Parts: sequence; C-alpha cells; structure tokens
Amino acid sequence: MLNRSGLGAANLLQRAGRRLGFLTVRELLFHLPRRYDDLREMRKLGDLPFVEEGTVVSARVRVADVRVEPSFRRRIQRTIAEFEDETGSIEATWFGRRCIERRLFPGADIIVSGKLKHFGRRLTLDNPDFQPVGAEGEMLHVGRIVPIYRLTAGLTAARLRIAIREALDRAGIHYAEYLPASIRAEQSLEGIARALEDARRRQRGRDSARPIAVDEGSDAGLRGSLTGSLGRKLARDVALTVDQDRAIGAIRDDLARATPMLRLLQGDVGSGKTAVAAWALAAAARSGLQGALLAPTDLLARQHHATLATLLEDVGVPVELLTGSQTAAAARRSLELVKSGQAPVVVGTHALIQERVEFAALGVVVIDEQHRFGVEQRGQLEAKAGGHAPHVLLMTATPIPRTLGQVLYADLEVSDLRTPPEGRIPIRTGIRHPDNLRSTWERVRDEAALGHRTFVVVPLIDEAEPAAEDAAEPTIFDSSAPAAEAESVRLRELLAPLRVGMVHGRM
Repeated sequence: MLNRSGLGAANLLQRAGRRLGFLTVRELLFHLPRRYDDLREMRKLGDLPFVEEGTVVSARVRVADVRVEPSFRRRIQRTIAEFEDETGSIEATWFGRRCIERRLFPGADIIVSGKLKHFGRRLTLDNPDFQPVGAEGEMLHVGRIVPIYRLTAGLTAARLRIAIREALDRAGIHYAEYLPASIRAEQSLEGIARALEDARRRQRGRDSARPIAVDEGSDAGLRGSLTGSLGRKLARDVALTVDQDRAIGAIRDDLARATPMLRLLQGDVGSGKTAVAAWALAAAARSGLQGALLAPTDLLARQHHATLATLLEDVGVPVELLTGSQTAAAARRSLELVKSGQAPVVVGTHALIQERVEFAALGVVVIDEQHRFGVEQRGQLEAKAGGHAPHVLLMTATPIPRTLGQVLYADLEVSDLRTPPEGRIPIRTGIRHPDNLRSTWERVRDEAALGHRTFVVVPLIDEAEPAAEDAAEPTIFDSSAPAAEAESVRLRELLAPLRVGMVHGRM
C-alpha cells in the first residue's frame, strides 16, 4: 500500500491515488502516460510572438520579478512572474498554485516550459513548469520529452511525476520478471524494469514508426480496388492520374521505413487527394494497424466518411465515424471499436483528440485542411500511437506560411497533384464588380432550372461593426463586407422562389 511503502512522495498521493485507481506501489508504477510532450527545443523569448498560440514551448530564462495578486475569485490567488533573456521578456501566470513565489526569486536562472496564451494583449506562459538551471541531468518537468499523465482534483502533474520517479528508482528497478527469459529472448523483449523506465523517459524509440511494407502485388490490388470503386460511383471507367500514381509511390516508400512519414499532399479541390489518402489508410489496415483521418468540421468529416466507405468497400476495410454531434450510444460504440482495434479506419473531427479516445495500434494519421489545426492539436492525435510515432499525411489545397517554412527546412516532403482527374469539368474564373452581378444571378437561375446548385461564399458570419474613429488598430474586414446571415436574407428575396440555405461554422 502507498501509505506503508516507505516512499515519501508516494505517501502523499493516497487520496488522489484512490480517485485515479492506484492504491499500491505496483499500481503507481503501471499508471502510464497518456501522451508525451517534446520540450527539448529551447526558444528565445524574442521569437515567441511568432509562435502559434497554444504551443507548448521551453526557454532558458532569468527571473526578473515575482508577485502574488488576488484573482477575480477571492479565494484563488494569482502568481505572476516576469522572465527575461537577451532577446526579450515574457510573463508567466499561475492560478491557484500556492507556494510558487517561494520557489522563484529574482535573479534565478531556470528552464521553463508552458503553453503560450494571450492574456489581454500580452503574451503569457500559462501555468508553466520550471526547474533550476544546472540540474539538466535530473530534469523531470522541463527541457526533455515529458510524460503527461491523467490527473485528478488536488493532484498536480509535477507532484505525480516526482512520486512516479521515486517509485521507479526505489521499487521499479527491483520489479520481478514474470516472463521467462526464453520468451523474452525469442521476442526481443526488454525486461519489465527497463520497460517501465522507457515508458516514462521515452528518450529512445519514440521517434521510430512501425514500418508498413506493401509489396507490388498488394499495391496493384489496392490501386485496382480504388479505381474500381470510383468507377462504380461515377458510372464510368476511372484511372489514377500520373500525379496520383507518383504520390502513392512516394507514400509507399515512406511507409516502409522506420522513420515516420511526414508528407504534404497538396492539390486543388477535386484533384484526387482523398483517393491517395484512402490508399495510405488501406495499407495501414492491411498491415494490422489503424488509420485515422482528422477533418476540421463535422460536415467535412461526414463527407470523408461516406467517400472512404465507398472507396474501401472492395478492400474489405470498414470505416467508422467519430464526431461531437453523434448520439452518446453511437459515440460509445465507435470508441469501443477504436480501442479494441476492430475499427481499422476512423474518420472524425476534434473529437478524435479527446482524452477518452484510445487506439489499439495507430499507424497512419491523415489530416485534412492541415492549416485549420494547430501544432498541439496535431501532436495530441499523433501521441495516441503509443510507443511509436505514426506516419503522418497532411492534405491541403491552400498551403500556409508555416508549411512553406517546413518545406524549406526539409521537415516536410511534398507531393503535388497537378493533373486533374479524367472527366473533370474545366474551371472558369471570372471577376465581377458587386454592382455588376445581374448576369451572374441570371446564370444562377438557369443552373437551378437544370437541377444544379450554386454556392455563394462570404467572408463573415455576422456583419462587422464599423471601426471607431479613434481605433488603435484597423479591423481585418471592412464593415461593408458581406456576412452569411444578412446575405442569405438578401438572396432569398432576390432569387425567389428559389430556396436559399445557409451553412457556417457556428451551426
């Protein structure tokens, strides 16, 4: 039992441990991380304004000031520290964390790791962890690959890491082996003590992926199944484009390596990115691993689910859906299938990165509209691959500056889909002044008479407020920019009796 273990830090966890389900030292040792945060890269404070908000960063800084203030809630104190280095300064804020001011003092050199957030107009580190400079070999909370555990009320991450570290040092190294030496040798398995240690440190092996080997026969079969499914859907013969063939070949080579794939698949809407992604997901499923496709909206996730279910039907790979709009029963069923490994491919929204989602063996992650997801969100899904990094395929029609930076610094391989699929209708682009749209709306009526639909895309959901004359900063949109709510009302009157619907991200 923890209260009789002789471990000082572990003895303090009795109440919290009961809520988390560990009452013995053995259960504490087997309380494994749910993900890992890589905090090894040290940033300069002057570079942080250019880092995406929500990113967890590390920096080597000097404490300039520490103060304690009352928060909006009277009983919860707020501790604020100011850090500086040779490039700039930043504030760190802790809410309800007592005794921080006793561990920090002006002039101390520390390594700090925390999430970047905006507090008003200031950039701040939210509830960061820190340790003194000079103890790099004993870092638990910063400056390394840090294990992230499931917590409960009254238990901080730092306190739990200290208790687990003590348990590993004093009890883990003596943990009795329960697998015969012959089996461990035959399966190339580590001893239980080393495995428990590696599960926390994750300094080696975390950067390796499970290789997915696809021989030429299986490759040809997968491509044939995809084109066959597409042909039935379109009621005509279909062949992959030259660019699709080339992209699949590059992905096949990437998957065969132990180095995790990180490839960007870019192409215009309708260029065939989903078919290429379907090949990668099917390859993972055929090898006994799982594939996940992350979409930014519920609508897009459902579209991908329907498309992939059709494309992978001939391959015999079922596709599950997991979104926030599902009923509790449907979500529970999907979660159970994903956890058990009976869902070889799952499509979802941000619901996929929730803590309750557990994969049996995640091997390939496909992220659509990659510019719509932050680095941390993508990392949360990738961390669900357990002891191995997953192969990652990013898809976009609109690369962003951060993507260009990754390409320039060789962090990201790129496959372009420039050749349009056979039978695709050519795109014509025209520019009209807002006062000269009469012919456009007549064309809309003509298309509706033929049973076709028209999409009108506007930059705002609600109308923008006019900028104040004394505004310090200009607004992004002019107050005259069209908004979805108002434009839908106007078009219902203009195009009556045609039906005009409205869709936006807050629905």
